[in-house]
Amino acid sequence: MTAVDDRIAQTEEFHQVAPLRWRWLIEEDDGIPTTGYSESIAYFVDWARLSQQTHTCFVAAQDSEVIGMAWLTMLAREPSPRSLERLGADLQSVYIVPDHRSRGIGRTLIETVLSAAYESGIERAVVHSSPGAITAYERADFAPSPRLMETAVTAVD
Repeated sequence: MTAVDDRIAQTEEFHQVAPLRWRWLIEEDDGIPTTGYSESIAYFVDWARLSQQTHTCFVAAQDSEVIGMAWLTMLAREPSPRSLERLGADLQSVYIVPDHRSRGIGRTLIETVLSAAYESGIERAVVHSSPGAITAYERADFAPSPRLMETAVTAVD
């Protein structure tokens, strides 16, 4: 079996990454697409190309096939007296094709993304996990935070 290569995706690979996002939605219990497959893939590829300054796509590839993805979304944070230039990040959309799961590919891909985040000067990364992936993130040293909170954004009357 050929080794898996974890790296930043090449722009021409976005056509292989986009279907992974589609497959992930379909696998989810409530995964009902509201757009057609072709429209979704074309939009995703265009979005990925245009968003490369803030969203870095990492892939797990075996031979010429993309079998996993993870996105590092970087955001500038406000300056602090301790550090004038600050970056934060979200780890997003980590997905491994089902036939390749439980082989450590996800863990290695997460480690590759976090290493790149560190090298970019990112202070902290957060992830919004699905229930089934929590243990994978815990193995990568993610931990619940009593101070991290979220809310659904709604109109204010």
